[in-house]
Amino acid sequence: MPARETILALPSPPDRIPPAVAIRSTTLISSLGTLRTLGLAEAYFAQLPAEHHAAIRDLIAGVWMPMDLGVAHYAAVERLQLPAQQARENGRKVAQSVQNSYFATLVRALGNGVTLWTVLPRLPSFLGRLVDGGACGVYKDGPKDARIEIHGVPIAHFAYVRLGWAGLFESSLELIARKVYVRDVSSPRTLPMAAFTIAWV
Repeated sequence: MPARETILALPSPPDRIPPAVAIRSTTLISSLGTLRTLGLAEAYFAQLPAEHHAAIRDLIAGVWMPMDLGVAHYAAVERLQLPAQQARENGRKVAQSVQNSYFATLVRALGNGVTLWTVLPRLPSFLGRLVDGGACGVYKDGPKDARIEIHGVPIAHFAYVRLGWAGLFESSLELIARKVYVRDVSSPRTLPMAAFTIAWV
């Protein structure tokens, strides 16, 4: 098996990457909208600590919110114990409402011959649309096999978030590849880190 090739190196060792300090309100709005569509808003607010209700109900698009609010939001969603496939599908829906128009613009800007290998090194720009802080690494394991790592993002602790990101990656990257398969391979001992393998045809 060929050695792993670094496509995008982390800017510093993982334990020296400062944690993300804020989360984009648009991400939370989209996430909450998905829960409302599923008829889970009441159950969600029953799980969310009361001190965060006003902040969540009064969200406006396009502003940064404290990461503590993002952690509280996704902790409440995690307690709903949604099926893994539903979490992944919710990530696809978030991609369609938050990321895919930006991704399509990026693809057009890259011009002819765009591949996942030309797009994956731009992962930091996608992360930057979701959270303020953290860092990414991209590694090549084969001609159509990659590993990506996201460090310093506290909400990566939640399985719901990681499954949602897997769905988000699949939805966005399938604008280029015919079919994309994303698997969460995160270590449960590294709480602010998420790792995924990506394969495509």
